[in-house]
Amino acid sequence: MSKKVLGALLALVMVLSVLSVSAFAVGGTSYEEDPSAYTQNWTLGIPVSKGGSTYEVKVSLSTDYPVGPVAFRLEGVTSVTGVVGGTEYYSNPLTTVGDSGMVLMIPDTATTVPAVSVNGHIATVTYTTNNPNGAVTIANDPKGASTPNGTLVAARCTAGTVNASDFVVGQLAYVDGQTVNPPAAETPVLTGVNGGFVDETRGYVYGVPASTANPTTYFSTAGYVEMVANSAGAINGTGATLNLYTDSSKGTLVKSYKLVIFGDVTGDGAINLQDAGDVQKSANFVTDPLEGAIAFAADVTCDGAVNLQDAGDIQKAANFVIDPISANPWAA
Repeated sequence: MSKKVLGALLALVMVLSVLSVSAFAVGGTSYEEDPSAYTQNWTLGIPVSKGGSTYEVKVSLSTDYPVGPVAFRLEGVTSVTGVVGGTEYYSNPLTTVGDSGMVLMIPDTATTVPAVSVNGHIATVTYTTNNPNGAVTIANDPKGASTPNGTLVAARCTAGTVNASDFVVGQLAYVDGQTVNPPAAETPVLTGVNGGFVDETRGYVYGVPASTANPTTYFSTAGYVEMVANSAGAINGTGATLNLYTDSSKGTLVKSYKLVIFGDVTGDGAINLQDAGDVQKSANFVTDPLEGAIAFAADVTCDGAVNLQDAGDIQKAANFVIDPISANPWAA
């Protein structure tokens, strides 16, 4: 009898053992914590103004890191208005998690792990902020064994299919460190002073009197400007180029403008009979039509055409029959 009881007990133990293993397997996850710690540096690019309080910034992972979902929170934003993935492997990029600065990048759900390695630009985020120059930072809140609710995550998974629901319940990830570029100043703009005028539509600057030695004194900017000579070798004649750069140490080229001295079609910076003759020849089809900044400079009557009346007015001004040609006849 005792042998029968012992046999029954052994059988029961074996059954319970199988059941406990099955329960453990059911309660497992498709994500596995890797035994070795991964170090991941995050990089924010320089915010770029999109107008008003809206900015755009690039977010990057700066080491070769095999990842699944990627999540981060931008601190200092009022709202995230758009996210574009930096690689072809990402889709459905933006989710709101009760946090205006939270961004969740999820690989295509058809992709199985191990996921592709990511190194470099992963997302471009458009956001609004009240901070000067669009300044934001990445929250240094890594998700890990002791911080399961952390938001800064580069998640490496070693089994299963990558999808949003699996990520939201959470797996452990190792994240350490970030690199943030200082925000840049607003892109400088060029404004006219002392009568100078910036024509953004045409890409011209004018309002500079003839024979001015340094045309840049008629313009102001928080950046840096320089004059480049025209084909006649003059920095103060029609067709010379004014280059606008980002900062006082020159920095990056923002935009180039062509200088217009009304009445000066030869590009020497002066208004004389040679200019009048060139306009007359062009109007009489003796030479090719004047084009671009030269044609704009020749139209001293501001009627939108280069004709004999313009030639006559330039000739009269050169002969002191009438007052000098206005530095900006369009303002009259």
